[in-house]
Amino acid sequence: MRLVYVLSVITGLAIAALSLAADKMYVWKDKKGVPHYTETPPPPGIPFKVIEIQSSAQNPAARRTSQRPTSAPSPEATKTDPTKQQLDRYREARRHNCEVAKKNLYTLQNVARIKITDASGEVRLLTDEEKQQRIEESKKQIKEFCGPDPLASKKAEETEAPIQ
Repeated sequence: MRLVYVLSVITGLAIAALSLAADKMYVWKDKKGVPHYTETPPPPGIPFKVIEIQSSAQNPAARRTSQRPTSAPSPEATKTDPTKQQLDRYREARRHNCEVAKKNLYTLQNVARIKITDASGEVRLLTDEEKQQRIEESKKQIKEFCGPDPLASKKAEETEAPIQ
């Protein structure tokens, strides 16, 4: 019975230690200059930065920054007869990305010091210039993901038949 208790305590401590571990997020830009925030490294040969995200148990501000945008299929990718399920996933990804972009902007504007880990593994604070650049990127993402759905306007154009 005592062994079960000891194992339970060890398991609980191990789980607590894992929950306090920092997550890594990779930031990189594609050929079009669009920033991507992912949990996995970018394809080989693409420069990137690693950002350490502390769990909310360590840092209350991390609750606002730990969410990441999902990869939404581009409107071009869904041009070829998208199914309702594909459209639903696309719209859900846009809604999620809109929320994440708004939370990121809020954090960038309201948290004084933001730590990042660069590609060399060095932990440092964002400079005012970097912070301003990320604020502008977040505003662009809000405009892209929170604005009118480009697929909705395409569908409206396609369904409007000319009067003959």
